[in-house]
Amino acid sequence: MALTLVMCNSGWISFEIAAAMVLGENIGTTITANLAAMIANTSAKRAARAHLIFNTFGVIWMLMVLPYFLDAVAWVNMNFFAGGNPFTNAASVPVALSLFHTGFNILNVLIMIWFARFIVKVVTTLVPVREDVEEEFKLQHIKTGTLSTPEASLFLAKKEISTYAKSTKKMFGYAKQAFNETNDKSFNKLFDKINKREDESDDMEVEIANFLTSVSETRLSKENSERVRAYFKMVSDIESVGDSALNLAKAMKRKREQKAWFPQELRDNINKMFELIDNALDMMLENTKKDFSEVNVKKAWEIEREINDYRNTLKAEHLISVEENKYKIQAGIIYNDMFCECEKIGDYCINVSEAMSEVK
Repeated sequence: MALTLVMCNSGWISFEIAAAMVLGENIGTTITANLAAMIANTSAKRAARAHLIFNTFGVIWMLMVLPYFLDAVAWVNMNFFAGGNPFTNAASVPVALSLFHTGFNILNVLIMIWFARFIVKVVTTLVPVREDVEEEFKLQHIKTGTLSTPEASLFLAKKEISTYAKSTKKMFGYAKQAFNETNDKSFNKLFDKINKREDESDDMEVEIANFLTSVSETRLSKENSERVRAYFKMVSDIESVGDSALNLAKAMKRKREQKAWFPQELRDNINKMFELIDNALDMMLENTKKDFSEVNVKKAWEIEREINDYRNTLKAEHLISVEENKYKIQAGIIYNDMFCECEKIGDYCINVSEAMSEVK
């Protein structure tokens, strides 16, 4: 852009050619983002593609109206900036070109903002998540130290905790998938993935806790102090969900190693318990995204009671089945461990929602 302005000021190129060069430069600058994204994760690649699509379609619609838009820019330059006609006066071209560039970008945003969701769908299709490449389980928002105000720092902490909850829910999804996996090789891949994620979850808990500790050392209002305490509780319980997901995976691994066979009824019971836990995790995740005053703790409690009731039902049926020798004792122990571990996850989920609801 700077080079184009110099060429205009020297009278080497006309206003129309300079405007066309500016449009080309808007597409050309997207190359650097796409080059940088080549070694980045899926989200970065999608952002780079979105940048390219945004600028390319902006140039396309501008080319359709370019003569009329240039006339409008020339009129604005002559009437509001006391400049000459950029079509005939080379000295007026740099200012007119700056107006053209600014006007184009503003109009492009005002038009393309309505197609943001469509662009998201397009780049998601163009850059799908590869099954063999797992997105990193790491901090997304609190990259550095605390911000200038406690409010801003706590805002980022809340977003980070919500991201943490989402990643932990995904970890539980791997445990669900592992339970129904029949291929040993695929199961071992899922187990390794869960094990790796649990280690990363521990690291995230420490990093978020350290960030909150730094925030708590600043001068906080009573409300912000309550928020910090709530965040500490939430992070601890979300990390515990990850621990339980790993415990479930370990129980499944013992089941395979001991060749402990589950009758279909037991498999159906565990899958039903998984569905209830999914509901609890969805509710927990939804609440972490809300403002403190909007937390739906009533719904969260309803899901928690449903989990507890089903756990009690399974426990009673399990004791009867053990007495009647419906399945081997090894299978019974693992089965009991699994539905009890699921119930613990339900407890952690309600703890997160309660911690938020307690903030006045």
